Amino acid sequence: VPLLHISDSKMMNMHPTSVSGTRTQLLLNYCFSHPHSTLLLFPGGNGVNYINHSRNSPNVRVQWSRTLRDELLQMSIEELTQSSHNHAGSLVMDLVALVDIGAGEELFMDYGADYEHAWEEHIRQQSQNLEWNGYQSANTLNYANDPFRTYQEQLEEPYGTNTKIVVSWVMQGLPAGYTVTKNTQTDVEFLSSQPYRMHDEANADISIDWKDHLETFNGEYMRDCIVLKRFIDQKSQPMYTLLLLEHSLYQGEEMPFPFVLQNVPQSAIQFLDLPYTTNQHLRNAFQHSMALPDDMFPNAWKNLVKHEHDEM
Repeated sequence: VPLLHISDSKMMNMHPTSVSGTRTQLLLNYCFSHPHSTLLLFPGGNGVNYINHSRNSPNVRVQWSRTLRDELLQMSIEELTQSSHNHAGSLVMDLVALVDIGAGEELFMDYGADYEHAWEEHIRQQSQNLEWNGYQSANTLNYANDPFRTYQEQLEEPYGTNTKIVVSWVMQGLPAGYTVTKNTQTDVEFLSSQPYRMHDEANADISIDWKDHLETFNGEYMRDCIVLKRFIDQKSQPMYTLLLLEHSLYQGEEMPFPFVLQNVPQSAIQFLDLPYTTNQHLRNAFQHSMALPDDMFPNAWKNLVKHEHDEM
């Protein structure tokens, strides 16, 4: 596991704002630290950031790599920083299994007592924080896979202001000779009945149905939408009528927006987080570094106030 060293943990401080106050970069959660040092060590290896914390049942630990040059552990933080160009990629740790680990088994590492205490305090405060009460991320809502509420249902039971509903859909073309008469009304109730009247040369209305041609969500084809109606199909699955709000066009489309899209399956719709509204952006989001074991951390890097046992 190669390590990027950050000489002063204060570099993680973000500029205070009226919304979030003084906070630190989320990167701090993925760094190793020591209580008697300003140094942060960020691991850059594949997969290391997926190793979760367990105080009681860790199955891996870190140790300095056999390839590490001993002189790096004897340098001061200043010397380490000033000569970083001479030892790029040389500061390396190994992950060592503490027990036999089977294929597909989750990895756990002890982040330290301070980390665990900080997490327990975070959970306690979170339950008392109005900003967290009722908060649901897009990921939480999508995982629940509940039927989407219509805009009328949302008047009584609204979703949070941190998410929006999108549908994955690509225009497949319209019958030749169609024309569009645009309504200038903006009221959702009115638009739901006929935002655009699409009709052919014989003045017969043309309905637009969703087509099942996307196996997975593609960010290029996600359209903002409002859920107008929900019904159950012959297979007892929820289906929807949507009002599409996206104004951008894709792949030469000539389709005007907004318009109504019919017969949309549940699998084609999902929630998305609005920018800067995920739980990591909340005022009291958890931010704490992982502790590097004391027997690993060189005395030369302990540049803060030391305790007596550190002088031994």
